[in-house]
Amino acid sequence: MFWNLNQVRKPKEQNNNYKYVEDLLREKLNFKGIIVSDCMQMKAIDDQYTTERGTLMGIKAGLDIACISHDLEKQVGALELIEKAVLKGEISEDLIEKLEVYAKELKEWNEKINLTAIKDDEGIAIKHFIDSLMLLKYVDIPENSKIIDVGTGAGFPGLVIAAARSDVKVTLLDSTGKKLKVVADIAEKMGLTNYEILNMRAEEAGQKKEYREQYDFATARAVAELRVLSEYCLPFVKKDGYFVSMKGSLAELEIENAQNALKVLSGKIEEKFCFD
Repeated sequence: MFWNLNQVRKPKEQNNNYKYVEDLLREKLNFKGIIVSDCMQMKAIDDQYTTERGTLMGIKAGLDIACISHDLEKQVGALELIEKAVLKGEISEDLIEKLEVYAKELKEWNEKINLTAIKDDEGIAIKHFIDSLMLLKYVDIPENSKIIDVGTGAGFPGLVIAAARSDVKVTLLDSTGKKLKVVADIAEKMGLTNYEILNMRAEEAGQKKEYREQYDFATARAVAELRVLSEYCLPFVKKDGYFVSMKGSLAELEIENAQNALKVLSGKIEEKFCFD
């Protein structure tokens, strides 16, 4: 396992960041490998996994080395993420293994077909996997829910959700057949069975009775502005269901511009969650 998490915060009552992270690795995560205290030391161990100062590097299978930078004070978030996710059981060992397969296959396929501009382990872990998992952190998704990921692309967030929640059924919709073939191949190698592939344009699928108003949740990430996304996604949602849109820094502006579309589609903004 290799996690490269570049955001770390210590508790206010903890004066020694290094000691706190070391204790976390040893006692909470049962890490038995080598811990080095500066990222530069990684270069002598495995040049492929060197990184800039200021990065907490997790555990890499085969090497079993954790590297903790001296600049942890400048980083924010990932230790809290580890505590909330791993220590509370939100990220299981089984999920980590599946995501490792996902990352490996994604990088290999990305050399053949353009799936993502994010190609490094750290970026994939934080900007793809963790970002996708935030949906499960903020949204209560009941057991046996049906979810459709509109414009899934390389499988985000839908395939990550399917990996994290074997009790839900996820439909991965995209108009690009090549990408969906890759996603299906990755899902098979991850050992997933709770998903289906739908190669169709969202505006067409939303008008077909087998898909219209058939889902408890629709979601989309980095597809289009909210005004357009609402027209794509809301038709899939059952009455009293939810469309969960994952947006960036322009979310408030997009919400304002989407009001007319939401009104026409009988939708409304229920809740907003912000995270970095």
